[in-house]
Amino acid sequence: MLKPRDGERLTIELIAELARSLSLFDIVGVTEKEAGGTFFERLTFVARLRALLDANDVYRPIHVFGGLAPS
Repeated sequence: MLKPRDGERLTIELIAELARSLSLFDIVGVTEKEAGGTFFERLTFVARLRALLDANDVYRPIHVFGGLAPS
């Protein structure tokens, strides 16, 4: 699961620093809260994460924890 460093917000730029190493895992997870505050922000975050992973040849599924019930 991707979590931000202490006191930081999870960003695509932070994830980019370690994107290739994510191929070591079977799935990439992120919490709904860390993905953004609004539905649009969350969708944008997941789309940018997918593009980043694909650009680094990391073809793993993305699981959004807490995404079962719309808010």
